[in-house]
Amino acid sequence: MTPTSSVRAGGSTAQPTDPRCLHCKEPLVQDDIWGWMHEGQRYLCRDPRTGELLTQAATLI
Repeated sequence: MTPTSSVRAGGSTAQPTDPRCLHCKEPLVQDDIWGWMHEGQRYLCRDPRTGELLTQAATLI
């Protein structure tokens, strides 16, 4: 069996150049432990109109 390109490259996957949240469209950063989080150091989305925290977690588009 032939290894895939991600295996040959050490298992790393390409990161998006401008990662955005699926729910609130805010920029995201990769956290080494928990995964994607908002650039403002939050895991939960914030309502863009009211600023209220929502129940959706940061999700990459």
